Amino acid sequence: MFINNHGKVSLMVNSYESNIWKMYVFKFLVSLHFIGGVLVPFFMDWGKISFTQIMILQSWFMLWIFIMEVPTVTIADYFGRKYSLLLGCIVNIITVIIYTITPNFYLFLVGEFLWATSAALFSGADDAFVYDSLKKCGKAKE
Repeated sequence: MFINNHGKVSLMVNSYESNIWKMYVFKFLVSLHFIGGVLVPFFMDWGKISFTQIMILQSWFMLWIFIMEVPTVTIADYFGRKYSLLLGCIVNIITVIIYTITPNFYLFLVGEFLWATSAALFSGADDAFVYDSLKKCGKAKE
């Protein structure tokens, strides 16, 4: 906290400091996806697709993460890091819904594209959000 020109305590620094622990919680919750351990059986058993198609999906996903990095950074810079993170969460929720609609390879392609977009929206915006908050609190060197 600091005292402004009028002698009043400003709560703005407290709100920026609270961003730090909120980001710890956010990163913890986002990292709780356990999809990696069941991805292949999900696609092969429920999705009825071949291992080759799974590898095509994973290549498609990596391609779109690479392509979406620059546009999503622009979103974070123009609208703000918080909105980039929020949009990433919304897109991720939509992705899960798309995956569970019906087993279809082309629908999985759409899901992988959206998942890559969500990952690109998170990429860098989370660290930049923490750094911006630390900078506002005067703790950027930490």
